[in-house]
Amino acid sequence: TTPAVAGEVVDLIGFTYINTANFAFAIANTTASTSNTTGALTVAGGAGISGNVFIGGNLTVAGNTIIENTYINNFVVNTTDSIVTTNTTPSTSTTTGAVIVAGGLGVSGNINGATIYSNGSDVIGTALALAIALG
Repeated sequence: TTPAVAGEVVDLIGFTYINTANFAFAIANTTASTSNTTGALTVAGGAGISGNVFIGGNLTVAGNTIIENTYINNFVVNTTDSIVTTNTTPSTSTTTGAVIVAGGLGVSGNINGATIYSNGSDVIGTALALAIALG
């Protein structure tokens, strides 16, 4: 049976169901999680959460992660894979484009681009014109 009154406890074949509509639910168990089947709370199916979530430790995701419309502070990517964006916004200034970097950019490999600008001038076109002029 389902509890009709907030706080009423019902035993469901060895499991306790508590109607928590009017109070917070706390788990005193401190078992650490090292996989999706360990820890103080494990859920066999999905979990839908409509409010905020605070994680005091690390977040490990075994599958793909989809993050939409999110601000991330102090974001570090440590990967041997490529980082790809499907955003095709053209860049017309230092504050527009698919990827915008407020600080410097350090690159130890090649940079490939159809047109490369510096301070509003086409660097490749200017260098090519200069090379042709100097012959």
